[in-house]
Amino acid sequence: MSHHSNSHMFSHSEIFRSLFESLSELVCIVDIEGKIVLSNQPQNPWKNIGQFMQTTDWQRIEPALHGSGEAILAREWEFELLFGEEPIWHLVKMVPFSAESEERAFLMSFYNIHKIKQREEILVKAREQAEAQERIKSSFLANMSHEIRTPMNSIIGFSDLIQRSCDEEEKRQYLEIIKSSGQYLLNIINDIIDFSKIESGLLDIKVQRVDINQLIDELAGIYNSDTRLQKETVTIITHKPLADNQAVILSDQTRIRQILSNLMDNAVKFTNRGTIELGYKVEEEKLKGKIPTIRFFVKDSGIGIPDAEKELVFNRFHQAREGDDALGSGLGLAIVKALVSKLGGKVHLQSGNGKGSEFSFTITFLQRGKGLLVSNQQQREVEVPELKGCSILIAEDVEANYKFISAILKRTQVKLTWVKNGKEAVEAVINNENFDLILMDLRLPVMDGYKASEHIKTLQPKLPIIALTAFAVSGDMEKALEAGCDDYLTKPISIPILYNKLNFYLNM
Repeated sequence: MSHHSNSHMFSHSEIFRSLFESLSELVCIVDIEGKIVLSNQPQNPWKNIGQFMQTTDWQRIEPALHGSGEAILAREWEFELLFGEEPIWHLVKMVPFSAESEERAFLMSFYNIHKIKQREEILVKAREQAEAQERIKSSFLANMSHEIRTPMNSIIGFSDLIQRSCDEEEKRQYLEIIKSSGQYLLNIINDIIDFSKIESGLLDIKVQRVDINQLIDELAGIYNSDTRLQKETVTIITHKPLADNQAVILSDQTRIRQILSNLMDNAVKFTNRGTIELGYKVEEEKLKGKIPTIRFFVKDSGIGIPDAEKELVFNRFHQAREGDDALGSGLGLAIVKALVSKLGGKVHLQSGNGKGSEFSFTITFLQRGKGLLVSNQQQREVEVPELKGCSILIAEDVEANYKFISAILKRTQVKLTWVKNGKEAVEAVINNENFDLILMDLRLPVMDGYKASEHIKTLQPKLPIIALTAFAVSGDMEKALEAGCDDYLTKPISIPILYNKLNFYLNM
């Protein structure tokens, strides 16, 4: 038997059929009405391609099926086809198909391109978002650099004038300006840090008892002595409906203070005459099983906010009235919104152009104070502690910071020892048995403050260590306490707080 080539074992039609049926995508031959003459998925119920097309898509394909002789070319479209519940993107290809018969027909194939389409969509959205972010960021950076330069110019300029000036009164005025510019600069930096903490989800809420009457009084006091407040024409009014022994809630004091400060800053900035009201009211919530909520508010009779701006004022980096002299970081209200939602509340704004504004936010009143005595930390003037005969070790790598602390402590007559890194601190404790307290900066070279504190606590567990933290990173404080520190101070160091802590640890 002679060997023929194998190609004759299979007829062309068999090869075609097995190829046709092995394709995973739907391929079919249709007549000019769209009726399916042959399909590689005979198990499917489709009789006509119009069945799984949306009307508008069918209207685009129909003329191509009926087209006159010359116009019939291979065509392709992208359609969302309804093979199941959800429309799915397909690439539809159509090629004229002439069999022996005179009837005109078409070979049509349907490729699923849904995933590709989804990716394209995600990329387009991502690009639009990135571009919007980029625009916001650029305007924010331009604004920030202006905001930071302004107080820096004052600080550097007036420091220079102090060096040249002999007149004490002039020096005192310059120092005031330097101090308030420094404070302003610090506020901006705090805003930026807080904002980045909020963005990266690092912001923790610490629940403690908050005396809200005391908080309102303190803030009113601070803003009454604020140089930006036009005292002749603007009065600050406080509202404190609860009795002192009942005005204690459980929440995060620092954050509530920060929210109210940001709202007060805003009010002071935009109010030239009239009143700024600061306070809270107690609202019985009908729905929440009678748990009352506290609504804090700051209301001013200032220039108000036009309706168009209302939604935008809480956007980060957005500033109402671009080009106003009264500009801040543009982060204040964005931070307010984020912090309030962290505390489980919502911010409300009522305002109209020229009608003043009222910002308010609610916090669930978690605790009714049971006749709690208010701590008497209200004494603003702190006495200088008498620390003669005490010895303090200061671990601080920046000389200016050490000089500042030693200047604060000069009047206490305490004996100071200064080391510049954690290793030296540990060695000092080993070589010198009689320190009464350590002020420990956490970010030190060679060995950081956390490790040094751990070592020292194993050597002398009773020796009090107060951590000094710049607090830029949330979690410093917890880490310091875990490392064995007894307490912490945030930089820039507040003199009254430092005195209080030294009194507590050294004069008890």
